[in-house]
Order: sequence, then structure tokens, then C-alpha cells
Amino acid sequence: MAVRRHLFLSGTHPLLLRLFFVSSCMIVFINGRSSAVAASPPNIVAFNYLSIQGANSTSGYNTVLCGAPPHPQPNSFAQTYCFDTPLLSRKHLASSPIGRVQGTFVFVTSSGPQILFVSESFTINTTTYKGTFTGVGLETIGQVSSKPITGGTGDFARVNGVATTTPLNTGNDSSDNFYAWFKYKFTF
Repeated sequence: MAVRRHLFLSGTHPLLLRLFFVSSCMIVFINGRSSAVAASPPNIVAFNYLSIQGANSTSGYNTVLCGAPPHPQPNSFAQTYCFDTPLLSRKHLASSPIGRVQGTFVFVTSSGPQILFVSESFTINTTTYKGTFTGVGLETIGQVSSKPITGGTGDFARVNGVATTTPLNTGNDSSDNFYAWFKYKFTF
């Protein structure tokens, strides 16, 4: 029986063994190439102008109060804001847009520092990269914060990384809308 097995492996089907070896090598080569082609996008820096509607404002804002408790709470607790804001290449409203960020933020602390739960969907639309990804996490107002990135569509399918948000400055515009500038750094 040992002789028969030896004959089967050594001489009866050498072409089959070679075919198996070559096809295995091709699969490894193809898998290696596909992961190299599907590399993550590089780090992206963008600026964001967020403008919350003032009490008597009818224009110039991109963020609105879309939910609140029935009675005012300390520290704006439970107020929910919805936004649709531009992502810009520089900290200037006339700079080139590179995409949008849409989502919500909710005040989640009734005392102490104001902490927000933020859920954001980023759309990047440049000549180099197109697609979406999300960021969800907590932010303390006025401090640099980071939240995880999860992949979405297009060039950002299955990516992961970190979105770092840096507050730059705040104020009120001529329509009495509160505004804030942020710098985003997306690290994939």
C-alpha cells in the first residue's frame, strides 16, 4: 500500500501537482496586488465653518436646533442640533470646497464642562478622492478632540482612522448667528 501511495504522488500526476503549485502562487500574487491597489487615502486636512441660527436670524446659518427637552435644562443638556456644513480647503468662506459634513450633536452633560455627542457623515468630492466616511464620538467644547473614522463609500470604503477636530475661533456674525471655525485632520 505504501508503494502505491508513493507512485501516486511521485509520477502518476506531476502535471496536476505543478498546476496546483502555479495556481497557488497566482492567488498569492493577485491577493498581494489587490491590497496594494486598495491603499488608504492619505491624510486630509479640511476647515469647517459652523453657524448656528440666532434667535431672530433668517439667513446665514447652516446649523439649527432640531430637538430639545420640554423645559430648559442647565448647561443646554439634551439640546440637539442638526447641521449641513461645507468642508473647505482653507479657513476662508471663499476657499475651494472639498466636501461637506452633515450630522447632529447633542449636549450630554447637565453640569461641568459642556460635552457633545457628535455623529458626522463626511463627503469628500475632490479631483483625487470621492466618497464618504463617518465619525462618531464625544467632544468637549473648546478642546481638541478625536473620534474614530469608519469607512463608507467610494475611495473611503472599508477605511478606518481618526478624525481630529481642533476649534479655531468663535463669534457672532452680522445676523447674530453664532459661528465657529474648526480644523479637521483625517488620518487614515
